[in-house]
Amino acid sequence: MQFFKRILQSSERAVAPEKRQGGQRLIVTEEFPLRVGLGDNGDRWNWKCRLLNCSEPGVRILAGAAVTLVTGAPCNVRLDLEGFELVVPCRVSNQRRQGERLFLGLEHTITNEATLGAYRQFLEIVALGATLRQHLRRSQPEGSEYLVEQYASARRSCLNVWRYPATKMVAAVEFLLKDCLVRSVTGRPLEYYTGAEAKPALRATPEQALEIHRLFHWVVPNLSLSVPEDVRQYLQKQAG
Repeated sequence: MQFFKRILQSSERAVAPEKRQGGQRLIVTEEFPLRVGLGDNGDRWNWKCRLLNCSEPGVRILAGAAVTLVTGAPCNVRLDLEGFELVVPCRVSNQRRQGERLFLGLEHTITNEATLGAYRQFLEIVALGATLRQHLRRSQPEGSEYLVEQYASARRSCLNVWRYPATKMVAAVEFLLKDCLVRSVTGRPLEYYTGAEAKPALRATPEQALEIHRLFHWVVPNLSLSVPEDVRQYLQKQAG
């Protein structure tokens, strides 16, 4: 299942550079609203799994001791992101037991183009927050009455933060997520745009706003630790 119909349709171009370099591994936090099922080629699924990281070539999963798979064996991973499900065919490339835990390295064996496109969308959802790094942080106002911070990623995501100088509390944020923008000003409703700027002409339609908010809601729980805790809490409250 595609996670989005109107946005994240250029994910193949975005992932290609990492693919050529062997695949950037993207950390997945425990707060990310994802259920992970591990199964054989039948209908039996073990849902006591956690996705630790993911990349174009494969994933790393933490599973329970009850899971028994032979290295090289085929298997399936079911990714359930709040009701949006994707089944990804894999094979076991490596495994390591540590007490009651089993760490599995799985290599994708995707042949279906629709599955590949949906999985690339999933990678973008994870990457847009996980790859953010601090780019700018001003300790004094410059050109405005606010302190400005910026966290950016090569994945075309950028988080701009404005703080009140006196209290250092967050006053507003703008979060660029590829080809759409979420703008939040303290005390006001969220605004959604279909471009890189908060221009009236680019304001999203109600249908577009639903998808943009869904993306925002999924990206926020998986933000890089480069983003300060108070900013993450602010965004989590806005994302709902």
